Amino acid sequence: MGMSNRLRIADYRGVYELVGECKELGADPMAWRDHLHHRARELFRAQIAIYTESDRVDNPGVKDWLRINVHLDSGWPCESDRRAMFRLYDTGRPDCDGSPMVDSPAALRVASRQDSISDAEWYQGFFFNEFIRPAHMDDAIMMQHRLGNEVRMLVLQRCEHDKHFTRRDVRRLRLLGIELGRAFGRSLAARDDMGVTELPRRLQQVLLCLLEGDNEKQVSLRLNLSHHTVHDYVKMLHRRFSVQSRGELLAKCSPFKRVLEQLVRAPRENS
Repeated sequence: MGMSNRLRIADYRGVYELVGECKELGADPMAWRDHLHHRARELFRAQIAIYTESDRVDNPGVKDWLRINVHLDSGWPCESDRRAMFRLYDTGRPDCDGSPMVDSPAALRVASRQDSISDAEWYQGFFFNEFIRPAHMDDAIMMQHRLGNEVRMLVLQRCEHDKHFTRRDVRRLRLLGIELGRAFGRSLAARDDMGVTELPRRLQQVLLCLLEGDNEKQVSLRLNLSHHTVHDYVKMLHRRFSVQSRGELLAKCSPFKRVLEQLVRAPRENS
């Protein structure tokens, strides 16, 4: 029984691959965060993933004790389930925020729901019955990083009637948390850093062409745009990244090439 909870080679490989993928996208503050919560959901076979970055502005149990700066979520079977869960942001009750799961002074905390609250408290509690059950969710594991008052959190949740997460899942998530902690602020951009995810699609396309070695004339042929239009786009890129020359632009934007490749070649609805 004990062996089944130990990490296996495939567990290490999956975690390190995910961290490596995030680092490849790490120059762009939105790209690596978006990739993290989508791929973690797949890796841990969760139904939904919720990633947040918040500032702690009050004590747990007080309404709005966390000020959310980044919120990403995915995997909802339907929009009504998502709305049911996130009604919690609008309530004034102090016992609706799940703070028993997230209030910890540790720099890194990884826990299952059972580590934080007993089955009896969970299934009889206001939080579960008002938000989790109406969203048709149940078991969860969470990873929380704290640096001063900043709280980064990844929550992975499974549907009602799905198998609960195991101790092995908790250990895998802890490994992920340790590796991400080493990369935060180094190979993973801070949320306020400049990126390319929010650029209009045409600017993304032009910038990628430039990074792949095209001159403006080649870009116009490749994208079926007039040379004048391409030149205007290039000037917009110069202003956006506060550079004066093509060389400066390429030097400053070369770390974004992998991100741009994904953005430009993705279906339009994902842009």
